[in-house]
Amino acid sequence: MPYQNWKKALEHFATHSLHEYHKDSLTRMNSFMSTYNEPPTRIDQSISVGAAAAVERNRRFLKSILRAVEYLGRQGLAFRGHRDDGVGLEDNINKGNFKALLNVMCETDESLRCHLETCNKNASYISKTTQNNLLDCIRDSIQADIVNQVKSQVNGPYFGVIADEVNDSANWKQLGIVIRYVRKDNVPVEKLIEYVKCENIRGATIADLIITCLNNAGLDVMYCCSQTYDGAGNMAGKQNGAAAQFKVKTGNEKADYYHCASHELNLALSKSTKVPEVYNMVCFLQTLGRFFINSAKRQGFLEQIIKSKVDEKRFNVMKKKVKPLCETRWVERHTAFEDLHILYEYIVECMIRISRNADRMWDLSVTEANGIHRQLTESKFFVSFYVCRFLLGFTKSLSVQLQGTIMDIVRAYEHVDLVTKELEAVRHSQEKEFGEIFQLCTEMAEKVGKVVTKPRTVIYQTLRSNVESTSPEEYWRRTVFLPFIDCLISQLNARFLGRASSAMKALYLIPNNLGKSDSFEAPIIEHYEDDLPSTSNFSQELRLWSRHLPRNLIPS
Repeated sequence: MPYQNWKKALEHFATHSLHEYHKDSLTRMNSFMSTYNEPPTRIDQSISVGAAAAVERNRRFLKSILRAVEYLGRQGLAFRGHRDDGVGLEDNINKGNFKALLNVMCETDESLRCHLETCNKNASYISKTTQNNLLDCIRDSIQADIVNQVKSQVNGPYFGVIADEVNDSANWKQLGIVIRYVRKDNVPVEKLIEYVKCENIRGATIADLIITCLNNAGLDVMYCCSQTYDGAGNMAGKQNGAAAQFKVKTGNEKADYYHCASHELNLALSKSTKVPEVYNMVCFLQTLGRFFINSAKRQGFLEQIIKSKVDEKRFNVMKKKVKPLCETRWVERHTAFEDLHILYEYIVECMIRISRNADRMWDLSVTEANGIHRQLTESKFFVSFYVCRFLLGFTKSLSVQLQGTIMDIVRAYEHVDLVTKELEAVRHSQEKEFGEIFQLCTEMAEKVGKVVTKPRTVIYQTLRSNVESTSPEEYWRRTVFLPFIDCLISQLNARFLGRASSAMKALYLIPNNLGKSDSFEAPIIEHYEDDLPSTSNFSQELRLWSRHLPRNLIPS
């Protein structure tokens, strides 16, 4: 009730002001007025500001850690060393590239240094578990960016899938999954989206892994319009191959399988080298490469010989190493042939000196060097080497382009046709063409004091060629040149007959390809009937499209 005894008000007020509850109320009122007039002094505001500062501080050092993770990932460097436990960076034990890089960054990054010096052991954010978590976050971010590019394509989120398995350093099978699509600037690109561990390599298992990967990435498998794998049975089998199982499991019948054109070319070249003399020459080059690559002493001796034969300026720029032939990349084999052509005289001189062993320093290499020298100076090596170098030279540019991402299948087949026709022309003028090759063989033999001869022929021979001939040139032309070029042409014709694919024929609608074929309309209509707005007037639309395009884009 209201105060009524106003006669003693001053006395009561004075007494009231001495009570603790009055003092507490006055303090609270003053605090309220202060925070009301100055909001930044409020406790909740102070807590929020402190929390925001802590968040900003944590983000700064976490960004530094992420930069280290990104750097090592881009450079393909291992993160961890022999040991990776503990928090500190001051130990002398090599704890790997990641912690060594952080140690260097701390010299210029104050926030990172303060964090690592003051953080709790369970909140350092540099443990091996956190490293893997950060890598997963980066992977998800990159994968999401790739998927967004696929989905933002002008003509729809269509893509092709490319996959192959490979053994990692722990000897586990890893399935690399790549998608191919067209960027906004109309440039085709191929992007790796994930490596998946394979428990087994059966076709159905691989198909399940690919489907799961695409679904997890956010891609609709019904928009997959092509599958590109190697020619192994588990990938290309008509019933149980990964390509066939992908169609069965997804119901996407338009995801046609295409054998990698570069792989097809490699197979064609590999099969064509089964001519005995050429095959032996290729195997010998492997032995020659291992002879030097397995011994720094031999390689150094070869370089000493080269340095004594050429001037310093040429020595600094020329090739000095003989490498074993690459098993899978024929482009590297072309390079190996050229390197051997340049280094041949020096290699022979090196073998002679090692086999003589005048300074008694090659006891363990004498026998091997003597055998290599004998094979290097045989007539069958001269001929096989130059025949292989000459004929495979027609395929070098094709090998390089097929390993890129720009060439489409139409241009690839055109280039294959061009190579095949040129090889057929060489076959037709065999005597003239081989005459020039044989001249190179003769010059190579003269450099090492040899003469190209033919082996003795007998009535019955089972271990080597025994063709009739009147001269060494005729013998080697019939024994090496003709069988090799015939096999090469046959392999190219047999392996590049995919032009009949309906989906492949759709590439003839591209302006640069329009007019190169007039037999593709019906297969396209049949294959893409569900995707075309109207099939009844497709021919008329195609004619209008041809007239609308600038004439310089349409081949005559």
